[in-house]
Amino acid sequence: MMIVRRWRRAVIAGCLTLALVAGLGSALRSTGPATPSRSAPMVPAAYRRVPGGTRLQLVQSIADSSAWNWRAAGVSYVIGFHPEACCHWGVYDSRSGTIYVGPTAFGSVDRLRYVVLHETAHAWQYRAGPAQAVMGDFARWGYRGANGLEAGADCIATLWGAARSQGHYWHCPDRAVAVAASELGRP
Repeated sequence: MMIVRRWRRAVIAGCLTLALVAGLGSALRSTGPATPSRSAPMVPAAYRRVPGGTRLQLVQSIADSSAWNWRAAGVSYVIGFHPEACCHWGVYDSRSGTIYVGPTAFGSVDRLRYVVLHETAHAWQYRAGPAQAVMGDFARWGYRGANGLEAGADCIATLWGAARSQGHYWHCPDRAVAVAASELGRP
């Protein structure tokens, strides 16, 4: 039993160390992911070396393309991992209205656009949209509750300009995109 516990602790520590090294290493070196996606273009090397303030400005300009006034809704963006949810591409914290965009989101232009718009969609769901209704809107495709919110955020991000192929939870079919459009009050 003691050997199993030590082994399990070693595996967990190894995974955490790997995540920490991968996340912090790419943030500090700004070299992008170790294994880039073949389908998504990489962020130009010159961009990866820019200061964090410029990254924040880029993220905010992508959010501005959402056609939702996130500033008026009290939403803010932070470049970095959420302190309680490390290593995600992006996290929306509904308690503070803060969207965290992790360093790994900067792996490609398409990924960054998707992450920013997906997390901005979550902010809309909680701040301006009918979050409880959205949880059931995608049930016909098998997404309910929190998974319904994720599916909805993917579809809203698609409407706002993210590549449909970048959807992390699913690639929204046309009918689901129509449901998201009706949530946003679009025809």
